[in-house]
Amino acid sequence: VSNPNTAVAMGKLSSPVVLATILTLIIALVLFIRNVRGSFLWTIAIGTGIAWLFGLVDTSQIGNSSFSFASYGDVFGAMSFGKLSSL
Repeated sequence: VSNPNTAVAMGKLSSPVVLATILTLIIALVLFIRNVRGSFLWTIAIGTGIAWLFGLVDTSQIGNSSFSFASYGDVFGAMSFGKLSSL
């Protein structure tokens, strides 16, 4: 429900985004209460799966990334640990 007087508004409970968010928060709460190891990471993975099931994840761009790790080789390759033993 939109409200021009506030920056925050309630979403429609029938919206897939709201439903996926509510389900993910419930799963996060259950995993946290049960003290599951890695509950935060599990919640991210399960929440992504829920969003995918609701059709909220755009899978058309998977594998078409222009990001390259090649430039990181220069940075990490220039690091020297030679003086670390003299500390």
